[in-house]
Amino acid sequence: MPRRSYFPEFPGSAPVVCTNELVRKTYALLAATLLVTALAAVSGMGWAFPHQHPFILMILAFGALFVVLFTGAKQSPLALPFVFVFTGLVGLSLGPMLAVTLALSVAGEFVLFNRSWYNRAGVEWVMDFCSEAQYEEFIETVPVFEQMLVRSGIHLFKYYLDIDKTEQKRRIEDRLSDPLKQWKMSPIDAVAQKHWKAYSTARNAMFARTHSAMAPWTVVRANDKKRARLGLIMDLLSRLDYKGKDHALLCPDPEIVFAYTRQTVDSGAIAP
Repeated sequence: MPRRSYFPEFPGSAPVVCTNELVRKTYALLAATLLVTALAAVSGMGWAFPHQHPFILMILAFGALFVVLFTGAKQSPLALPFVFVFTGLVGLSLGPMLAVTLALSVAGEFVLFNRSWYNRAGVEWVMDFCSEAQYEEFIETVPVFEQMLVRSGIHLFKYYLDIDKTEQKRRIEDRLSDPLKQWKMSPIDAVAQKHWKAYSTARNAMFARTHSAMAPWTVVRANDKKRARLGLIMDLLSRLDYKGKDHALLCPDPEIVFAYTRQTVDSGAIAP
């Protein structure tokens, strides 16, 4: 039995109908398109595909979303997975800053971003998950993007929690032996010690190229988790204005929390 679509009906126009057969054929076409896109990305251009051809992915993504929403196909159990998959393709096409932009705070909100915001400057570069061109584009764009955030009135604070190689090894071994922590372990963690020097080089390059007067880096020595967390909280609160603020309580240990400078890297204050 034909059913109406969700297109608006304008005066004098015939109602648009969508049959179950049309929905089935539409999904078959979308599935074939997704498969071809995935094969092209994996075999031909790898991770560079979404960034070299962003408009192709955007057209596919919005086209799929359009079909799902406006042909009655959204009643299918497959509708939601398709929306998520093609929305993900849009994210790939627009780059890693899309997620940050979508999650930015509004007045009165407090938003935390984890290290995934800077993945391209670290793990993606070290593990060859991105091309040199993609890395350069990210690392050159970040300071400009962060300055735009600050100029728009957002208070931006960047903290780097630093641990040494010995502490990293201890935590990895702890994750392997503790059943409650094994879920934290990933294949990337398994080879982290092997790539320690490469990660340190990437970290130093990230500091040098993304540290700015408007969006500076603050380093927190995190071998001792409790002292690191308390120090970071005190430092963050000391930078904010709020009712009942007690400045005497907001004095983080300068050996734990300190501003990034080139000298902190050269002196070994930041783990080599």
